[in-house]
Amino acid sequence: MESKRKIKLLRFQSLFEPRGYKIAHLLAKEPILKVTGLVYSQLLYSPLYSVYQNDYSRIGPPTLDGRNEIVKKIDLLIDQINYSFWPFNNILGNKIARFSEKGKIELIHSAGWPDIFGLLCKEHSSLPVVHEIYDLYSLTDDAFRIDPGYRYSNNPFLNIIHNRFKEKALSWERDVHKKCDAIIYTSEEMMKHSRNRYGSFKSIVIPNGVLREFLPSERKEKLSRKDGLIHCVYVGMISTSEKHRQIFTQMKQIASSKEIVLHIYPVTRDLDYLITIRERFKSLTNVIIHDPLHYKELYEEITQYDLGLIILKNVNEQLLNTALPNKIFEYVAAGLPVAIPDYESLRNFISHYNCGFIVHDWGKDIVENANEIREIPFCEDFTIDHYMPRLLSLYEQLI
Repeated sequence: MESKRKIKLLRFQSLFEPRGYKIAHLLAKEPILKVTGLVYSQLLYSPLYSVYQNDYSRIGPPTLDGRNEIVKKIDLLIDQINYSFWPFNNILGNKIARFSEKGKIELIHSAGWPDIFGLLCKEHSSLPVVHEIYDLYSLTDDAFRIDPGYRYSNNPFLNIIHNRFKEKALSWERDVHKKCDAIIYTSEEMMKHSRNRYGSFKSIVIPNGVLREFLPSERKEKLSRKDGLIHCVYVGMISTSEKHRQIFTQMKQIASSKEIVLHIYPVTRDLDYLITIRERFKSLTNVIIHDPLHYKELYEEITQYDLGLIILKNVNEQLLNTALPNKIFEYVAAGLPVAIPDYESLRNFISHYNCGFIVHDWGKDIVENANEIREIPFCEDFTIDHYMPRLLSLYEQLI
């Protein structure tokens, strides 16, 4: 049987999206693709893909969360200027066009927020463009506004930039839906909302599944069998700046129960951040802050626990109703049921896979639902590998 010719694909993505690295990793293994790449790095438009192409773990480039607040504000401001004002975005667009021409590219797959990435790919080339959306800016409570308590919040120059960015971000989201050849979403709920808002267009869903190759071949003995307590695990960030991750209060409510041990696995190697988190919980003996782990270690590690936690502060409710975070797939793929807040996409997920329960009061609902804690059967739907054939089919339709 004659093998198919290789599709020449340009993969363009930002640095801080875990799913982007997982998909890039799987694309690089596809025999029908010849993949080249461009990575957007803050303050630097350069071909960094060769450095980061294998960095598909949650422990990758440093996050902004653990950095000095003033430095974060300056970095964010510079990014907003780069995105929002001529000629910075055209510089990046032209670089994408040169990459495409040099590599004789046939199709571009852009990934990451803001959506100007996909728009630049489309506007600076005549190629079909697939754009991957992680969150819809139109559903946020203007997460990038200047906080009223910020030292320079009354600076008219800064406010002009931020207002310009907000206006542009909304227009980018609208235009990327109308101009790109196909859109990829992380949940069915997100796709449904976008179709209601922007009309009909070609689209598929690829959830934030786990990489199959990192799934554990063996599972550890449950710690609860030794001490009779409920061992819960949270994998992810706990933030002082990102609103929906400001979850110290909920975690302390969980820790107020003497029947629970809470294990936390941060997803950064930022030492200052880790020190801060450990300091916040040092008085609670039933909260254990573990060192960050790569996927291939993390998935086996969490099999020893009883319950995976999805904890989100009740803000940006419309956005969170469409979100299916990485961690829910990590938990269920490791056999753990999940405790979730009451948001639509999460609710639909646990209903479909019969894999958890809704929490309204973190201080008592985990213990009251202890009878729901059981081993979850593995399903191929939990892996991101499962969804790759639909992506390859999409590519073939577009070229």
